[in-house]
Amino acid sequence: MKIKFRALAPVTALALATLTFALSAAADINVLTLGGGRKVKVTNPDYGTNNGITVSQAQFNTPWATALDSAGNMFLADRLNNQIRRITTVGITNTSVTTNWLPGTFFDQPVGVVVDSGDNLYVLTTGDNLLRKYDKFKNLLLSVPLPGSGPSAMTLAPNGSSLYVGYVNGTILEVYQNGSTRTVLTGIGTIGGIGVMPTGEVVVSLQDGPGLANAIVVCATNNPTPSSPTRHVLSGNHGAGWVDGTNTLAQFNGPCGLAVTIDGKVVVADRYNNRVRLVQADGTTSTLYGIDPSTWGGGFFPGWKDGDQDHAASREPVSVTISTNGFVYTTECFYHLVREVTGSQLTTGQTGGSSGTNSTPITVPAPAFTPNAGYFPQCTTINVTTGGGNVYYTTDGSDPTTNSTYVPTPNNIGSFTWCNSTNSLVALKMKCFIGTNASVTVTGHASPINEVGFTKDVVAGIGSTVVVPIVLNLQSNGVLKSLQFRVEVTPANGTPDMISGLQVLTITTNDFVSLVGPGQGTVTFQTFPYTVGSARGLVISALGGSSGFDAKNFAVVAMLAIPIPASCSEGQSYSLNILYPSGTSDGVQADVPISSMPARSINIQNVQYLVGDSSAGRWYNAGEFGDQTLANADVNNALYASVGIRVPYPFTDAFDSMDAFPETGGGQMGDGFITFLDWQRVLKRSLGIDSVNWLRSWTAGGFRSHQSTTLVLTPHIKTSPSIATPGTVWLREAAIGSGTANTLLPGTACSLPVYVKVGSGYSLAGMQFRATVVPENGAPMPGTITFTGAPGITGGQVLPGQSPNDIICAWSIGALATPLTGSNLIGQINFTVPGNASSGSHYTLHFSYVDGAPDIDTFYQLESFPGSAWVMANSTNTSTITSDEWKAYFFGGTTNSLAADNADPDHDGVPNWKEYLAGTDPNNAGSCLHFTSAVSATGATTLTWLTAPGKTYVIEAASSPASVTWTNLGTVVGDGALKQVTEPNSGTAQFYRIRLQP
Repeated sequence: MKIKFRALAPVTALALATLTFALSAAADINVLTLGGGRKVKVTNPDYGTNNGITVSQAQFNTPWATALDSAGNMFLADRLNNQIRRITTVGITNTSVTTNWLPGTFFDQPVGVVVDSGDNLYVLTTGDNLLRKYDKFKNLLLSVPLPGSGPSAMTLAPNGSSLYVGYVNGTILEVYQNGSTRTVLTGIGTIGGIGVMPTGEVVVSLQDGPGLANAIVVCATNNPTPSSPTRHVLSGNHGAGWVDGTNTLAQFNGPCGLAVTIDGKVVVADRYNNRVRLVQADGTTSTLYGIDPSTWGGGFFPGWKDGDQDHAASREPVSVTISTNGFVYTTECFYHLVREVTGSQLTTGQTGGSSGTNSTPITVPAPAFTPNAGYFPQCTTINVTTGGGNVYYTTDGSDPTTNSTYVPTPNNIGSFTWCNSTNSLVALKMKCFIGTNASVTVTGHASPINEVGFTKDVVAGIGSTVVVPIVLNLQSNGVLKSLQFRVEVTPANGTPDMISGLQVLTITTNDFVSLVGPGQGTVTFQTFPYTVGSARGLVISALGGSSGFDAKNFAVVAMLAIPIPASCSEGQSYSLNILYPSGTSDGVQADVPISSMPARSINIQNVQYLVGDSSAGRWYNAGEFGDQTLANADVNNALYASVGIRVPYPFTDAFDSMDAFPETGGGQMGDGFITFLDWQRVLKRSLGIDSVNWLRSWTAGGFRSHQSTTLVLTPHIKTSPSIATPGTVWLREAAIGSGTANTLLPGTACSLPVYVKVGSGYSLAGMQFRATVVPENGAPMPGTITFTGAPGITGGQVLPGQSPNDIICAWSIGALATPLTGSNLIGQINFTVPGNASSGSHYTLHFSYVDGAPDIDTFYQLESFPGSAWVMANSTNTSTITSDEWKAYFFGGTTNSLAADNADPDHDGVPNWKEYLAGTDPNNAGSCLHFTSAVSATGATTLTWLTAPGKTYVIEAASSPASVTWTNLGTVVGDGALKQVTEPNSGTAQFYRIRLQP
């Protein structure tokens, strides 16, 4: 594929007033060179592989990271020497000795070293993307090939069970002690250093590049969506420069390695500012050491000078380690030095660890939620508060993990909707995580009191009959065998009196909404109505031991149907009350004290609902079901109801939403039955064949009204959609397509195959499509088309479309014997070629309204590829590479000349078929496969480009663009975020290219 390059705009630096914040112990700061650098001023280079006495003999080549063991020995990642060096008793002048720690082992560009509490050494190498673990006896315990390329830094998790690895492409990977990995976040920026805060959150230094830059950023480690991590800028992100001050002013320039103190301060090697910086817990930033380069002066080594804080010079510091005694050790790659800073009064509180991560146990505050007790069959909002960290919950009684459902808690406050009609909040468990540390698990409770009543206000249309559950909550292990109470409905001022007709509905296991009822079978209630003033009431009782009433812990004791007067007006309301409840635990005289829940309201409002739209089916009243679109789940509900499964009460809005046939007209809306024709109508509307859709609602006088509506059939996503990544231009989880048939004779049968190809990592449990055979090039209309399923493909519905050459095929979720994955032949579209078809004419098989899902709650977007049949000739068309949906999305239809595979509508030199394969926008010349940046720094060149989800890229280098042989620098799978590959500088000019894998 052709690669396009784009020039980057120059960056203008703005001069800002510099605010200097001195350390409280500034007078005590002293910087000393421990080893490295040139040993003979004129003849020796600054770098080398010399071992021996560290201060007088040892040399390094780009010392990149350090770590300390429990005995005070330092391990050093000597990057371009490809070695791990060991400095014994570091800092003790003239007795420290540098050796090659593991002679004969080639470490391909080590960039990270960490020592854990057991003196095990971890080594991160960026040249071969390996993380290795050695014990103190130099035995290799673990070698983990890391995914992707460009690991740049690592740190140990607080409890030592895992490590966090940062990449130059902005990814953070968690690597566990068994070698398994987990992506923590992606695309945050170019990571130069990484550590762990006392809170358990990860802190990273971000260098120049896309996303956040020249910043110190704190990130949560348990992000439900790694591409959208919870994070905040601790300091910087104000452009490249050097400014000390508050987090709103501070500037950095290419920050690299960092270390974290026990109290949450961060020490950063600010490489291109030639300084080591100190960031307070509130983000206020000062300079630990390093002076203005304009004051370096001449001499052999400008930028290399020991001394106090006012005089010590630094040149390209790249790593920081803090010892338990408060010494700060840094490495500088310009002169290849190891340096020691004393007097800072900083400490990590641990032995070992190149990041300064402290090992003090973290106490994670437990979250709290309200309400935390009760049964809510109509759903309720759970409000969550936390003292920090990430909150996860479960609803099945299992203990939450970071794989459970996540609750966003910005500013430590969040909420979610609890919709569980078969369980109380006792099943809700919640836990807060900070890093790998977790709070205690908090759980919902049994009700503190025995109570009966209504759990929420109700919205009702004029003239409707609403269904309201009467809920019983009992104390822990509570039992009730008999019960009685009064229900009263009282009009507010000006609201007409309630009409008679309050009734108790039977609760069964085949209800539209599954509930926990008052007994194992049908309960016999005794009821009689009464009137008190303007209030209408109903006495409800289940008496003695023969009624079948047997409630434990919680239940819907009765379903109440309440008819709303036709004389009401919108805005009026009624009060719902439970009076004088009492009951027994034995059905005789073991009294159970029961309280009434607070009064609730019935608010009169005519809520519109879409005909056919019954999913999600949370309840029966308008506004408590549906999601304003039509898809397979809605068809399923109507289909099941038509055969007597989960049928809503016939007088309810939910039932009316499924009653789609016959068409609205002459005042008639539905026929009061849910039958085959109803779900057929919903199916056709969900496929766009029946383009007439209707909204219904109650209106003045107690009549159902209707109005036509234009329904835009958009992806039916019932769960919260993920935020699209920057490189997501076109993503489809599955495709439906056909093939080509040649040299067909007039009057003979034709069968075109139908294939379903499901993307890697996805599956289809149900699907639907509309197939249309279209005559081309003067061909006569074909006869009736049919569909024949392939072996093993059964359970589908085949329905006629709008004409004989049109057909609908649908498989409800679960109808397929096994979910589809990979490539599948699902059947054939069959038709007879007309006897008067002429040679060279042909037919195109188009698919439309392709849809499918892996389950009832997750929606996929599908695309399709046409097939063709040619009469007494071979196809003259090249098989299309782009899908019909892609053409329609970008060009409004398949026949637009701009949509042709070889067209180039944005004039960028890349035809549509290449844009499709690359996942780029064919109408935007700036959307193309290209390097967004190529940054060459000391020791390496970093290439950055924007990826598309699911695409595989190969990055290659050669000494000439005409070279026959190109060196593979790495293979990367795209996810919609920026990716990077880093190559060590070879000393010669290099050319780079990206190739898209098929």
